Amino acid sequence: MNELEPTEVLIPENEVALGIDYDRLIVLADNAEKRIEAIKKIKVLTLRITNENDWKDMGGKPYLEGSGAEKVACFFGVNWRIDEPTLETDEDGHFTYTYSGKFGLGGKEIECIGTRSSRSSFYSKKGGADVPPGEIDRSNVKKAAYTNCIANGVKRVLGIRNMTWDEIRQSGITPEKSGSIEYKKEMVCPNYGKEKGKPLSEASDDSLRYYLDGAKKTLSDPEKERIHSHNKKLIQAIEQELEGRMRDADPEESASFSPNENDDFEQWRDWMMTDDQRTTVMRKMMEKMHISGLDKMPEDKREPFRLSCMDMVKRLPKEHQ
Repeated sequence: MNELEPTEVLIPENEVALGIDYDRLIVLADNAEKRIEAIKKIKVLTLRITNENDWKDMGGKPYLEGSGAEKVACFFGVNWRIDEPTLETDEDGHFTYTYSGKFGLGGKEIECIGTRSSRSSFYSKKGGADVPPGEIDRSNVKKAAYTNCIANGVKRVLGIRNMTWDEIRQSGITPEKSGSIEYKKEMVCPNYGKEKGKPLSEASDDSLRYYLDGAKKTLSDPEKERIHSHNKKLIQAIEQELEGRMRDADPEESASFSPNENDDFEQWRDWMMTDDQRTTVMRKMMEKMHISGLDKMPEDKREPFRLSCMDMVKRLPKEHQ
């Protein structure tokens, strides 16, 4: 029986050149595993000491508010030093507060910042309209920047950034219970048609009705289910925009009945038929929209039909309005 000859282990030349210390790599890997387990435990404990009031849903992602960050910081012994804020003011009057702070834990210290700008739609928009910078409460923006700095610093030093709702739900905290921070953006016209991409408030009545009809058609198309949720919001936004224009045009007339509520459709129809000019408008619109009769009109056509008629009525001489 032949004896086995000693075998030489060959290490690739590039690894020899790099001087890789495999024992060191093993230690690093072991430490990495321990850190991963530690972060998992920190996340579990974070959820135990916070509640739904400490979390908010921000664009589909969980956001730990200042109240929660302070609870977590006290529990784990995180300390911080926050510098005085800097204030930058742009030529148009908008401003930004920035806080910088140092956050420490177990001898480790990191630097983190928190900012907030008056340009955020949370401050600069109200009811779809722009809020002038001079009317924005500076103290609110300043406090938000401070809170943002603390929340960012605590999460970074503990390694618990980018938590998901799937992780947080395990503790019984859900987006529905926590509420949401909504940075309302004005809806824009869909990416087709002559006014594509325009804010709804800048589109013509005819274009809005065109997009309204298109959005409603997609709801009956099962192949476009993935955009149904967005189109429902778009439909609501367009109807509110058209209703607002009608109300602004003649507040007293709008107060006499509710043209955007299905329960009042018959009342509106009767009112239209009490004047020859209004009745003519209604008949012309029926012809234009290919509607054979009011009584058998599909529910999804009632609102566009009524709003279109009201738009034409506004162009009539005052005595017929």
